[in-house]
Amino acid sequence: MWGRWQVVGPFLNAAVGLVATGYAWHSISRTSRALPCLERRPAPLPAACPPRIAVVLAARDEAEGIARCVWSLAMQSLAPVAMWVVDDHSTDATAQIVMDLAHDLPALALLPAPARPAGWAGKNWALHCGMRAALAEDSIDWFLLTDADTWHAPALLARAWDLLAETGTDVLSVFPGVVESDVGAQLLRAGIGELYSYLYGADYPLRTADPRDPAALAAGQFILARTSVVRALGGFDQPGLRGALDDDHAWVLAAKAAGFRVAVARSPRLLVTRGYPTFRAAWQGHAHHLAASLRGPGRRARALVALVALPAVALAPFVALARLIRRWRRRGMRAVALPLATWGVQQAATSAVRWRAAQLADLPWWYVLAAPLGALLAPALALSLLWRRGRGHAAVTWKGRRYAG
Repeated sequence: MWGRWQVVGPFLNAAVGLVATGYAWHSISRTSRALPCLERRPAPLPAACPPRIAVVLAARDEAEGIARCVWSLAMQSLAPVAMWVVDDHSTDATAQIVMDLAHDLPALALLPAPARPAGWAGKNWALHCGMRAALAEDSIDWFLLTDADTWHAPALLARAWDLLAETGTDVLSVFPGVVESDVGAQLLRAGIGELYSYLYGADYPLRTADPRDPAALAAGQFILARTSVVRALGGFDQPGLRGALDDDHAWVLAAKAAGFRVAVARSPRLLVTRGYPTFRAAWQGHAHHLAASLRGPGRRARALVALVALPAVALAPFVALARLIRRWRRRGMRAVALPLATWGVQQAATSAVRWRAAQLADLPWWYVLAAPLGALLAPALALSLLWRRGRGHAAVTWKGRRYAG
């Protein structure tokens, strides 16, 4: 009986693994095919009656990239009629740079953020102030919420609005290409992305467009929304939005819950974000988003399951290989030839799935080899947040402010 299991067991193990990786491949490929990519869309014809779009951008200590971002928005083929840059109490030259740009860009206005009320996150308050200022102009049709560390190709806004007009969507969020100079920052981003795929599913972007599904995904680098959505939500002036650490995700979730149609697209070449230049910056940056996934009993339970599953799946092949090497030393190659072959097939399939995911997430090719390390970094970040919260410390530090997490 044991001898028969030694033959059947490896095949059964390989079959289960291949079914799991096959399902993952199917989910990622389905998402990749169905998720609109703005680069692949044909250039839209000029609108007979162009929409009036207002840009709202919250900036805190963004002197390094604010000029590049603002100019890229001003040079859009579908030019915004107003650009509100809200200075969120910057300590560098951000405000002065924007004031200098305003001399050459009549549509640009600098708005110093008032003192932040209790219960508000800094970026949420700044965006709310910008929205409120833009709403005072009754002629605005659409709002574009974006970040200061982004660059927008001239065709981006026109293609995004064309997609909205074609689908009748109320809110569109576009995922950018990410430029990161630090290998550690890229590894952490990859690990966080894989953690979210365990937490929400690889098809999460497609569920966003399903009005029957409450799930929604968003990228704060580009959210284009009808003015009616902004008015209905009161900007960010709702209990669940004022202090939300995942401001983009929370806002789009609220829009969908209010009955508006939301969707996501990607544009890794027309929309580029600087990302996090160092591992330390990435650790802080991803912390304030991940902390939101650990809030609430339902979210926390799913997150804990994902935190266990992610490193377990990443380390299981190495544990299995170590056992095979030990058996080989004791009983010879003949005893491990079959399980070693099935192990290799499983790892090839897993690598193929990771390669497919890397394409969709705009990750470098070496992610396929380094994914197990990223799979350890993401749970380490989550556990550090839980540890600090358990000890009564502020779990998240972001843009010089401390939040409970």
